[in-house]
Amino acid sequence: MSDAKSLLVAEIRYRQSLQQCQVTLTQLSKRLRAIGYRLDRDGDCRAPARYMTGERAGQSYPALSLRPVQIDNGLSWSHVDARRDANFEALKQLRDSCYAVVRGAIAEL
Repeated sequence: MSDAKSLLVAEIRYRQSLQQCQVTLTQLSKRLRAIGYRLDRDGDCRAPARYMTGERAGQSYPALSLRPVQIDNGLSWSHVDARRDANFEALKQLRDSCYAVVRGAIAEL
């Protein structure tokens, strides 16, 4: 098994141990739309992610960072002027509970 593949498998197992759910990218997108966000795929970033602190400090995995934006105005969820409402809280919960695997990388919000 290649190094990238073994890192991916290890990260999936870790996330399963945290009771996170693995969904398809389509399912993740639908969940985002239900709470007023969509994916801006122009901002995708494929690069290794590395834990900086904690028990997994120094470990890495292949990652695809996605950019959720508000549907109505296109502002990034993290923009200073973005809403901080119940949908924002739901987005934070989704970020901590679900992920997708896309072309050998963990897709994260």
